[in-house]
Amino acid sequence: MFGTYHAFCISRRILLTAVFCFVTCLTTWAQSHTVIHEVAAGETLYSIARKYNVTPDAIATANSIQDINVIPVGSKLKIPAAGQTTQRPVATKSTTSSGRLKEAVYDEVVTYVEYKTKKKDTVYSIAQKHGCTVDDLWEANKNVLTDPSKIKKGTMLRIPIKKRSTTPTRQGLHTVKLALVLPFAGSHVENVRSVEFYRGLLMGIETLKNAGLNAEVLAFNEPEPNASISTLTKEISAEKPDLVIGPVYPGHFGEISSIATRETKVLIPFSSKVTQVAWVPNLFVINASPEQEVALSVNMAQIALAPTHHFVFIQYGQANRTTFTETLKKNLIANKIPYSSIPASLSLDEIAAKTKAKKLLLIADSDKPETMKDMAAKSAALNAKKPGTAAMLGFSAWMGTAESTERQAMHKADAYIMTTDWFCKLTEASQKFMNDYKRWFNTNLLDSKPRMAPLGYDIALRVIGGMGDYGYDFGEQAPRPGTVAATTPLQSEIQFMKVGNGAGYMNKSLLFVHFKPDGNIVKVSLQK
Repeated sequence: MFGTYHAFCISRRILLTAVFCFVTCLTTWAQSHTVIHEVAAGETLYSIARKYNVTPDAIATANSIQDINVIPVGSKLKIPAAGQTTQRPVATKSTTSSGRLKEAVYDEVVTYVEYKTKKKDTVYSIAQKHGCTVDDLWEANKNVLTDPSKIKKGTMLRIPIKKRSTTPTRQGLHTVKLALVLPFAGSHVENVRSVEFYRGLLMGIETLKNAGLNAEVLAFNEPEPNASISTLTKEISAEKPDLVIGPVYPGHFGEISSIATRETKVLIPFSSKVTQVAWVPNLFVINASPEQEVALSVNMAQIALAPTHHFVFIQYGQANRTTFTETLKKNLIANKIPYSSIPASLSLDEIAAKTKAKKLLLIADSDKPETMKDMAAKSAALNAKKPGTAAMLGFSAWMGTAESTERQAMHKADAYIMTTDWFCKLTEASQKFMNDYKRWFNTNLLDSKPRMAPLGYDIALRVIGGMGDYGYDFGEQAPRPGTVAATTPLQSEIQFMKVGNGAGYMNKSLLFVHFKPDGNIVKVSLQK
């Protein structure tokens, strides 16, 4: 398993109730001079241990706790005297961020010098003389050297000279210290989802551990929305984590983001309304703002679909997506791309007859359920007359029914659904993840959008994995091919972009889920 701060060990089967506890590495030692502590709501094994200046291990052993994942509120715990210890191996942990850094990686910088060939020169002799390889010499001059075995005297060649860069290309972390601030305690929707998110994150950390990246995990229960978080913020800051994930409640965004520095990134995983991202440079937001999502959608529609489709905007009476459609129209006009626009009551036959060179792409200005059905019927009717005549572009609000009750209609309509996330339960990776989740936690995934455990898993691989590779400079870096961070995500593509000078980062990923006429469903993404 993977190590946590204070040499804790995290169990696969972590159960969270009114208190949040870690499974500790149990050993046996003497118990004497104990006091009794009654567990209050919101307390953790860690916080109780700190209160009495003892270790969580000591409390667990002193009370013969069989399942220390569950410590009910009101339990009376015997607290052993401070200073009692056990003889056991303790993993060496770094206390400063610099101690968690890997050795810096330096790339080679290639420069070229010119060389005029002489009599009896060969590719091998030239390469040997200048300290480069024959392959590198050939690659740099293959437009000149048509036959490397025959070099004419007086030929000008480019000689590649490789030197190590004077500045490191990247310096990753061999151990990422992580602090979570989420409302674990409780039975409300946000509590249950936070627990599932955390479980998925643990599964991702296990994958990272198997790839050679360690994680130290601290978990803090986020108080109620109107409660002060200042004391908790100071406690988290004192731990000097590399990454803070959370909080959930908007009223706590300001205080938690205030501790963001180059060496303590803060990532808010659920909300899209994080105003602090505009002025906090080391703040990361998974969900794009509504304005940014419109911009991303417009850009992707134009790049991925405009070259092969003629856009037809369908006007419905209860329009609620005009910000997207009007922005897209303006972009098409700016790029001199023709489009059509008609009321929903009119026939599309005339437009289809005029634009034979391109397939029609029907785009509604409403994301109402009835709009989806009408759009699908229009596109399917055109395709019934002549296959390949039309497709439709839909909104994320339609994704649930598009995958279930309206799936066949989506295939007939050749539908593209815009969404920021998509968990396809049919893939081999998703099937394995769901089975592993059931085996670890003895329960199924919540039916939510997005799915919380896959989101936690993807964040672990992309963000924590990215910090393992690039350290504190991972920001806009794409994962390097072959690394665990480059693993195909289960649900959420994650690629950050800086939102302005002196500002933080926002996830710029967007997907089109294509319900193809042949019955297949594929993901269309611009991410590399």
